[in-house]
Amino acid sequence: NCYVCHLFVTTPRIVEAFCYRIANIAQHIQIGMQLAMVDQFSSRLRALRAEKGFSLRALAKMVGVTANAVLRWEKAEVTPTRDKMIELAEAFEVEPGWLAWGIGDRNPRTSVEAIGKRLELCSGAELNAVATLLDAFLMERDLAATNAAKKQES
Repeated sequence: NCYVCHLFVTTPRIVEAFCYRIANIAQHIQIGMQLAMVDQFSSRLRALRAEKGFSLRALAKMVGVTANAVLRWEKAEVTPTRDKMIELAEAFEVEPGWLAWGIGDRNPRTSVEAIGKRLELCSGAELNAVATLLDAFLMERDLAATNAAKKQES
């Protein structure tokens, strides 16, 4: 019953636009490319760990795995799950896409200025979709705050 879910159900054009965008991105990430990126991920991971001065054990503890798991990631024997990849990116303060695949910028782009620059590249329809999503998130947050306040009153 959240507003975001309602928004997506009642505005199929937005859903269609996002699905098209995601499908377009997925076409560019082929299995061969993913396999080639594994070694690059392991190199980025080793370099970041050395840069931050984290031991295998310290990094493992930060993301809730064993030191052996981190070592296997660095040796490109296995890759972390999506959730662990996000935790690693947070630990190193880098973008998850950059860490995993080398896509995009290394540094997080969540500042207002960085997002503004990216929005300047969007079409009018894309900007409308982003604005609608922002409205939905803000309304959902306001609704949750209102409900929490009502619970405290009662």
